Amino acid sequence: MKHLFSLKRYTTFIVFLLCICYMHAQNSATPRNFSEYTEYATSFSQSYPTEKVYLHLDNNSYFMGETLWYKAYVSFTEHNIPSVLSKVLYVELWDQVGVLTDKQIIQIENGTGHGQFELKNSFMPGYYEIRAYTKWMLNFGDDIYFSRVFPLYKKPQIPGEYDKTINKYRLNKLMKQRPEEKNNKFNIQFFPEGGHLVQGIQSKVAFKVFNPIDSLVEISLYSPDGELVSEATTAHDGMGSFIYTPTNKAATVKVKQGKKEHSFTLPEALPTGYTMKATHRDGQLNVQINKSISLLQDTLGLFVFSGNTPYAFKELAENAPSQLVRFKTKELPAGVSRLTLINKQGAIVAERLFFVSPNSSIQIAVEGLKKAYNPIDPVELNFQVNKSDGSPLATAFSLSVKDTKSSDLLFEGDNIQTNLLLSSELKGYIHNPGYYFKSDSRKQKEALELLLLVQGWRKYNLQQTIGVEPFEIKYLPEQTLNLKGELRSLFRKKEKGNMELSVLIQNDSSTWIGATMTDTLGAFTIPLEGLEGIRPTLLQTKNLKGNRKDTHIMLDRTFYPPIRSFYAEELNPQWDTLSLAAPTALEEEYLKKLSQETELLESVVVKAKKRRRKTTIDEVMIDAYYNVQQILDDHRDKGEDFITLSHFLEEMNPYVRIIAGALNTRTGSIDPDEPSEIYYKNRPVVFIINGKAYADHVTKNLVLKEVDPIQSLIIYDDPMVIHKLPTEMISDIEAEGAHSDWTKANRISNESDAAESSNEQTAQDSNKKPKDHRDQVIFLIKTVPGAEDFYKKYKPARGTRRTLIHGYSQPAEFYSPDYADTSLPSGNDHRRTIFWAPNVQTDASGKASVKFYNNNNFTGMSVQAETLTVEGEMGVMVK
Repeated sequence: MKHLFSLKRYTTFIVFLLCICYMHAQNSATPRNFSEYTEYATSFSQSYPTEKVYLHLDNNSYFMGETLWYKAYVSFTEHNIPSVLSKVLYVELWDQVGVLTDKQIIQIENGTGHGQFELKNSFMPGYYEIRAYTKWMLNFGDDIYFSRVFPLYKKPQIPGEYDKTINKYRLNKLMKQRPEEKNNKFNIQFFPEGGHLVQGIQSKVAFKVFNPIDSLVEISLYSPDGELVSEATTAHDGMGSFIYTPTNKAATVKVKQGKKEHSFTLPEALPTGYTMKATHRDGQLNVQINKSISLLQDTLGLFVFSGNTPYAFKELAENAPSQLVRFKTKELPAGVSRLTLINKQGAIVAERLFFVSPNSSIQIAVEGLKKAYNPIDPVELNFQVNKSDGSPLATAFSLSVKDTKSSDLLFEGDNIQTNLLLSSELKGYIHNPGYYFKSDSRKQKEALELLLLVQGWRKYNLQQTIGVEPFEIKYLPEQTLNLKGELRSLFRKKEKGNMELSVLIQNDSSTWIGATMTDTLGAFTIPLEGLEGIRPTLLQTKNLKGNRKDTHIMLDRTFYPPIRSFYAEELNPQWDTLSLAAPTALEEEYLKKLSQETELLESVVVKAKKRRRKTTIDEVMIDAYYNVQQILDDHRDKGEDFITLSHFLEEMNPYVRIIAGALNTRTGSIDPDEPSEIYYKNRPVVFIINGKAYADHVTKNLVLKEVDPIQSLIIYDDPMVIHKLPTEMISDIEAEGAHSDWTKANRISNESDAAESSNEQTAQDSNKKPKDHRDQVIFLIKTVPGAEDFYKKYKPARGTRRTLIHGYSQPAEFYSPDYADTSLPSGNDHRRTIFWAPNVQTDASGKASVKFYNNNNFTGMSVQAETLTVEGEMGVMVK
């Protein structure tokens, strides 16, 4: 079955899709035979093409205060051509504990877009996940999106001294947080080829050693009677395989790792079933299907899918316990494809992945790159981009140039080719995906086969594809940016139809004013095309008589997929360090050159130990972490609300106890005008607001009254953690007001510690002292700008809602200093990403040049260029 591909087909079908998107799932009858399955799957893949996203980042790790730059590529899964379906892309930053810290909306043109995140000093150091998706992608599963984890280190105390210090966080288990991978002990998993072990049928079983101290292990397979059946060792990255014919009793596997030995039991085999064995060689795929004797009469169909598209099908003969089927792979698209064995009822009885290598790729070459550079040296790089046949190519590519002295470099890491063709189709973390594209050797092919057996998964629901299960579209493809929502009554939560919704959006110096009407079900749509940045917005409702009504103004923008757990390898990345060629000689030559141009000061001897570049990890216990503004928006978007911080805390955290009012010592009664008291785990709280510590007497008016002025809140059960926090988060710790709780607590603590080390009598006296800081809890609060006047300016009114509306993020220009008139280094240029350009355009001869200056380091440079053409061909160059 040959599928002709046409970009025009996708362009013209968009309007058709918007009209009939629900009809396919609702009106199509369930297929009854293999030809109908094939026709349905073909129609499904054409009606609902799937998308992928890849982000090219300017670096692999970052420090607080830096900027993360990225280029987004959005393509169709089929043939990887740039997508014309979605023109709105959502890019998010999630921190290690599972809090959404920032998000952007990128306008996509011709399948590409670009942007940047400012990694502000208010972020917590740790491991962050950047992910990207279109709304259309969410129709096909919760985990179909781009995801990458990177470390965000603490800001260097001395500019240019990039000591890698990072925090790892432990939250109270009662708090909502990122799920964890339970994989701390030695663990091995087994993966039968085709999906199942079947009694009496020989199968290939792949295995994977997870989280090992040493991934090299030896395996011995023993029958239920204790007889040695097979032996194997790991072949690549903790993966290996062995051949096994199961019986009605499970076999035992003994794993030897160094001097240790572990024992495991293989999964139980099915009494009857089907197995699959596939070999791929010389453009031909040989598939051996075996089935139990009791199933000889079953009719089976073997399909080849790429994404949701069926590319080949063969019906298997009946009454044959074993059958060999052959497919040619030259007409299949490059990347991961799927062999799927289906019975007449549409059930998938066996499945496995295979890989088709790309026949061609774009060639990117660079000239002018030196092994090492002096400070502020001028750099000129000349690029030549050619098609696979050697002819020049006029195209655009994204370019990143990193300082090798200060950057973390992943050896053979992920790029646009490895991601779109391989990583995006597999489950879990893939170590060094570039290794599988490095050569076409037998060893590399065997390693790739193991990877597909171990980490292959069913990305798309093929039973929806062939029509056995219904498919429901939740989100239409977005060609323009709109904000949708609905109105509901405040108490009964009933739809409020036929109401007027006025919109006031502050847009820098101007204001956007508009109005719309809800339909009979209370739904509305606000067009945002052309809106840029994050804008304060006022929404107000009125009925047909012009009267304001108490309503919930609910917005449809909480559609982001659930957060995933981090893999152990992502939290412990294995970085590769590139060293300079004779850096000392280079520095001496540079200093000699400077001495000829200017007068140098006398040299001095600095006696100090050289700073280590090893990553330092600080373990930090956080009881809770809330992005308050994000939580407020999420709840209000769903028709729920918080008014005061007291209400917010009591609902979000079971350990918070708030006493409304305080005892008036003169009257002996509770005075509601006296400051409120707040306790956490029955312990008093010290508030650190915007870097300053406050006594309890200010908390009623400044903190507990309103929740809207609060940007974020972090609860630390152990106040000593304050010494592990970045100075930007606690820039000025000083007590204000009548009660200097923090200062007094630290003084008492120091005195108590000294007393404990003197003698027993002194230690007994110390018990009479006031409670030290260990009896207090820190609430670290950051407020929104203008929080002091927030209540005066934004007093709530009936039928209104204030929120921040996200328009398209505004791409900034990468700052590249010009040192043309400078003979000496400025001393304060410590760029780790020396140059970034999301769109370098080649001319008709395939040539392009970029010019920039080095930073103030003696360093080498790592250059990475990536591109995706309109025909779906990819190009990658890493030097």
